[in-house]
Amino acid sequence: MLGTVGTKILTYLLVPFYTSILSTDEFGVCDTIFTTVSLLYPLFTLVIGEAVFRFTMDKEYDKKKVFSIGLSITFRGFIIACLCSPLLFLFSSFRPYFSLILLYYFSTTLQVLFSQFAKSINKIFSFSLSSIVGTFIILTSTILFLKYIPFGVMGYLLAYTIGNFCMCIYLFISCQLYKYITWNNHEIKSVRNSMIKYSIPIIPNAASWWISTSSDKYVLNFFSGLSVTGIYSVAYKMPSLMTLISSVFLSAWQISAVEEYSNSEKEKYYSLVYKKFSVVLFIFVSFLLLFNKFLSSFLFSKEFYAAWKYVPILLMAYLFHDLANYLGSIYNASKETKQLFVSTMLGAIVNIILNFALIPTFSAYGAAFATMCSFFVVWIYRVITVNRIVKIQINMLSYIVNLLLLSVQTVIELTELEFGIFISLCVFFILLILNFGEIKMLFKDLMTIINRKFRIRGCK
Repeated sequence: MLGTVGTKILTYLLVPFYTSILSTDEFGVCDTIFTTVSLLYPLFTLVIGEAVFRFTMDKEYDKKKVFSIGLSITFRGFIIACLCSPLLFLFSSFRPYFSLILLYYFSTTLQVLFSQFAKSINKIFSFSLSSIVGTFIILTSTILFLKYIPFGVMGYLLAYTIGNFCMCIYLFISCQLYKYITWNNHEIKSVRNSMIKYSIPIIPNAASWWISTSSDKYVLNFFSGLSVTGIYSVAYKMPSLMTLISSVFLSAWQISAVEEYSNSEKEKYYSLVYKKFSVVLFIFVSFLLLFNKFLSSFLFSKEFYAAWKYVPILLMAYLFHDLANYLGSIYNASKETKQLFVSTMLGAIVNIILNFALIPTFSAYGAAFATMCSFFVVWIYRVITVNRIVKIQINMLSYIVNLLLLSVQTVIELTELEFGIFISLCVFFILLILNFGEIKMLFKDLMTIINRKFRIRGCK
């Protein structure tokens, strides 16, 4: 939890600080740069971090070879990125930050590689502590470079770059990653080919996710300008509260999904976990919808407060996003990564079509709705196809009822009904009642785990 949540909590808590110092245009530039780097990452790294994690956990592969291959591909990708970097000059808003964009990209690729490998060799404590170290450095650097040394967009980029590099240094030393670097090329080619074969389908998958999550900002910028894009980008910070919860689970689940894949009881296990995970998401989305305006008034400055209007649709979008991500982990565990690409490509196509169809008329509302529809398509496709690998038992009637109730809350928020808050509160309690059995089981499971931990410590 600490390892996954650290930077996400930081990003969330710093929103009021960012929005009070940066203008809507400046925030739009920052978000566009971060979005662009997230697109470049899979193209130049071949998403090798995912392959490093999966193959390190596979006992038949040598950890040194796997890590060294990942490191080699990451460095080669950075060299290619540098050669292609003059293309950044095509974007006038990027020109002043050319060198920093490259450094931020490189720091991100190394940080992802080192973190994935640390998790796969069970260095969970080091992975978690690296996130805390990085979070603290990003926090102090952001305050320094935005408030006391007003660098603006450059300071924003510099803070995250320094934080990423510090995480890399800590992981490299604490996990003794230098011991896993080998220059022995004997039989390394076959391992590299297997890893690349695994990761190649994830590249278009990552690119497709990028299209679904980020392309709307480029289209919105074209039709509505940087100011609207900046406000819309801030609206994404509210769904980040939900991904804060889901990413904690999915980070641990990534490990469990691989470990349990060879278990004869995996179908029952996967189904049970998915059911509980879904209930947590339903309840949390309902809670955020209920307090959307209050949280927005607290988190966003006056200039960005209008972002609350887009939050309800984006919350629904990221509900489908997280439900789909759970099923995607099963593709990774089974090494059936081709289906990841097909599902996200379908979502990306839907997103692009709807972006150009809706944004010219409905601006940021159209962008949010396009994102929601694309994630819904990905989720439905994965629900259908994942059963060819592992039969996940899903009570679709229960899902439909929960989604309808959340849709009612969303409509209430968007229409701003006079007594909407009371209706929304009633819907929240109805959701609690309908899912009470699962909530009770989750609480019981949590108490069992806590009691077991205390008993073990007491024995020690």
